[in-house]
Amino acid sequence: MEILNLKNDNQILLDDLNNNVNSFIELPYSEKIEILKKANQTYGINKIITFKGFDILKKLFFVFEYKILDENLNYDKIEFVYFDEFYKYVNGNIYENTCFFGYTFSNKEINSYKINLNKINFSSFTKDTIDNYSFDSVMNQKKDSYLDVNKFNNDLIQLICECDKIKLFKKLIRKINEFVDNNTDYSFKHNVFFSTILAKKGDSIKEDVIDYFCSNPSDDIIRFEDILFTYGKESAIKAIENYNKTNYYAKSTKLKKVGEFKRILSKYNDNNKYVDFSSFKEKTQIYLVSRNYIQEDCTSYAIQSFYFFNFNDLIKFVKGDLSCCDFSQLLVDNINFKNYKLGKYSKLPIDIKPIKYEIIKKYENDKFQIILRWFNKDNVLIIDKNIKFDFFFDFLYFLKNDLSNSDLLNCEGIENIKNISNINFNEIKVSSDIANKLGIETKKIDDKFLPSNFFENITKNELISFNTYIEKRDNIFKKENEFNISYVSDIHLEHRIQKNECKNNGDVQALLKRIVDNIINQDSDLTLICGDTANTVELFNMFVCFLKERVNKNAFITLGNHELWDLDELKINDIISIYKSIINSDKIKLVHNNLFYYDEFSSFKEITEYELQNMSIDKLIETTKNAELIIFGGIGFAGKNNDFNANSLIYKFAINREEEINESEKFYNLYKKVKSALFDKNVIIMTHMPFTDWSNDEEYVNKFVYVSGHNHRNFYYDDGIKRIYADNQIGYITKNVGIKNFFINSCYDWFSRYEDGVYEISKNDYIKFNSGKNIQLDFNRDLGSITMLKKHSYYMFFALVNNRLYLLDGGKIRKTNGHDIKYFYENMDKYIESINNNFLNFYNYEELVSNEIKRIGGSGKIHGCIVDIDFSDHIYVNPLDKSLTPYFAESIDSKHVYKNISSLLEYNCPEIFEKYKAILNDKNQTNNLIIYNNKNSNETIFVSSTEIYKNSNIMKTIQYLIVNNIIRIWSDDLISKRNNKLTLKNLNSFDNYDEEVENIKIESKYISKTPIVNQQNTKDTYINKISKITSNIEIIDYINSSKPVEYRCKICGNIWKERPDHFKDRHKYKCPKCDK
Repeated sequence: MEILNLKNDNQILLDDLNNNVNSFIELPYSEKIEILKKANQTYGINKIITFKGFDILKKLFFVFEYKILDENLNYDKIEFVYFDEFYKYVNGNIYENTCFFGYTFSNKEINSYKINLNKINFSSFTKDTIDNYSFDSVMNQKKDSYLDVNKFNNDLIQLICECDKIKLFKKLIRKINEFVDNNTDYSFKHNVFFSTILAKKGDSIKEDVIDYFCSNPSDDIIRFEDILFTYGKESAIKAIENYNKTNYYAKSTKLKKVGEFKRILSKYNDNNKYVDFSSFKEKTQIYLVSRNYIQEDCTSYAIQSFYFFNFNDLIKFVKGDLSCCDFSQLLVDNINFKNYKLGKYSKLPIDIKPIKYEIIKKYENDKFQIILRWFNKDNVLIIDKNIKFDFFFDFLYFLKNDLSNSDLLNCEGIENIKNISNINFNEIKVSSDIANKLGIETKKIDDKFLPSNFFENITKNELISFNTYIEKRDNIFKKENEFNISYVSDIHLEHRIQKNECKNNGDVQALLKRIVDNIINQDSDLTLICGDTANTVELFNMFVCFLKERVNKNAFITLGNHELWDLDELKINDIISIYKSIINSDKIKLVHNNLFYYDEFSSFKEITEYELQNMSIDKLIETTKNAELIIFGGIGFAGKNNDFNANSLIYKFAINREEEINESEKFYNLYKKVKSALFDKNVIIMTHMPFTDWSNDEEYVNKFVYVSGHNHRNFYYDDGIKRIYADNQIGYITKNVGIKNFFINSCYDWFSRYEDGVYEISKNDYIKFNSGKNIQLDFNRDLGSITMLKKHSYYMFFALVNNRLYLLDGGKIRKTNGHDIKYFYENMDKYIESINNNFLNFYNYEELVSNEIKRIGGSGKIHGCIVDIDFSDHIYVNPLDKSLTPYFAESIDSKHVYKNISSLLEYNCPEIFEKYKAILNDKNQTNNLIIYNNKNSNETIFVSSTEIYKNSNIMKTIQYLIVNNIIRIWSDDLISKRNNKLTLKNLNSFDNYDEEVENIKIESKYISKTPIVNQQNTKDTYINKISKITSNIEIIDYINSSKPVEYRCKICGNIWKERPDHFKDRHKYKCPKCDK
């Protein structure tokens, strides 16, 4: 019997490979490839089959196999309709690693192939059952999973002890790198080592530490804070001086980093106050102390990290102070924390004694899953275990035929199971159709899930406004500084259940999942659900549970009058509390007389009803000053509606007319405070009842967006000033639930309350202003005050540098050519008018191009004269003649220009090209990018010139005025010559550019007759390029130059993904793990 000798003494019997598939599957990627290569060279074997058999759900035979294609290892599934085909493919091996659950062999098959039924596996691949998964066994598995980590930590401790004797810092570096290459990896391995070494060796390695910090800035092994707080201020100053001399980073990046170092240094003093936060990291089994150095106002300005391998060392370091700690990941019960100083921020280990056990069985994401959970007496999860199977028969075997309470709603083909007599289907979740086919009984739908009554006048409204309901707005696209908001109201789940003819609870749950999937629009930034979702708490709760499972962005829900029906014996405040407990989670919030604002830290914060009632207008303005979006709302109630109100029993008996009027008045008073304080903000008023039902006002607030439902009269109006969206009220009649969208500005004006004039502002105010405009800002200059000019909501910013006045262009400065502040302020109006006359038409044209690109699935982002299709593919819009030049860019000096847009899409953006073709072939659709009867070409022109970026950079700076109302570049010529035509002279008139801008010229140098960016061609080119640079790295997977490439190091076996430009610039074509 032949033996394949592999690295690491790993041996697999070639003749017995089929009997050791589990061993083969567990091998590292590199060893799998080596086995297959040797097997192919020696025995002509080019694949290894792992598992095979019959899938009862699909009624297909299957084979899983490993195979080498183009030097890469593929794991494929091959399916067969007929047993004969399957038998021939596996060369008659139907006994090993094969399962025929649910298959009945015909007499012809048995006789023809001499099948021994006694040797056939009809049960499963797995021999594991749920009996093997007790609480103790799962806990032990978890502890065993950290054996490698603990071994790594022990070896690291040993290395640190050995390094105590080493005097040369370079040798320390070499030691730790060798160690890491040969051991289990985790993200802060180097930091653990050097944190410990710095504490142990101190001054003896100071000079070497500073030198390493400056000469290896990208490593992040030693941080500036480590030097400052270990060696003091003088050493930190020396480190900054040396760091300034390095050439690793671009000048702007280095300035940014040095600016950050100086910021930390400026706040340092000899009596530094700090707060220690102690924690335990389960995955690394290491204790961490994060030392937060704080200023007088108690804000942190720097953090230093210390690592420990046991609890006793940590306690000694923090001197028994655990007033700020998080040990929730520490699964121990033998530490008496009462012996230490604790505080309100002390998070101690949870009680690990199990009290409650839960099992979830389901089919989801193409996997059969069993989730086991154990909870303590406080209902806190102690541990869970998720077991997944590819095949139904493994799922069934593991559960010992107990499918009770299994959720198999998404599992297709379950009806193909014939022998069900020994399977427990009690309370199984399947559709009524599947249940009938299986011949099993399921619980019929509860009558309370069906509509009990409805209002005829509301139904008439639906019919009258049905055309508005079905109307689409496909030609409106999101701009760069906008939120995409999706909305729906009046889902009335009971009517959806009736219209979809649901017969059992499985049908109901399947329907709710479909509705939630339709509502959760992946392209939107958040979703609004404006009331009347369901009549019963139970159905509402089911809906919200599915919503919580699927929502990946924020969702806000208001209640409607129908939500009150099921609880009409309770007071309104108690009803709200019940729904709040059902709804509120990290991503889903109940909106009821409260306010949410989205701040600069990209999170929603709440102002409760009580806080809003008692908050002054000035306090509300200050609290929401940096809010990008504000949501205020609630039911609203119908206090101002004299025709359709509580007297019509729209709430059943939950509230009477007097209470309804009081609730509307309460809501309106809160609304008045919101509109008085936030009239210049991006505000959404989401209510169930329409504006006229609860408001005393006749007019809507300009630019506020009002979203509502209730009356089923679908209506919307949006002229950019008055904005009303009540056109997605699902109502009683329709069968399905869809989603609609609108867009709202995501910027805010930090100086909106300032009158026109000239102001001295701080650097922090300038940064806040740009942040509010969603402008990324690198601003590391040490400026005292900044002068701001504000005129008709347009801004200019100036600073004195060496007693000379400069115009601020973000974080850069531009010359002002001797003009003073008065000159600019007096000429702002003329300049703005001239810019709009010369450049606004061009920008509007770019927006048209952008929208067409978005329509076919591209990015459409505008920067300067360039509109992005995706990361690497762009359209250059010539500002002089508006011609469009499609090109693929590898870098700014390596571009490949295509004959037309269609050619670029076909050869480099296949998915977008399919949408483009669909429009081309649909006579009812138009797209301004399409040129009919135009032949595509794979010829490309190589352009190395960077001229286009000069024009583009000017246009990008001008766009800040058009889009953000900020003047960041100046031309005296444009004040005196206010014309409507954009010319080369206009572009060359900006005083603070050193070079003249030339018209665009394309070098007529054809470098290829094949598509430069054809995927396979580019992949081969890149593989050849890497093979010439290094023999240590191989390409596993390549899509294109803008997407991460999967690499493998032949030296250490490390597999990682990163973009080709990062592999080149950051890692210099070396493995990030072993640096070879």
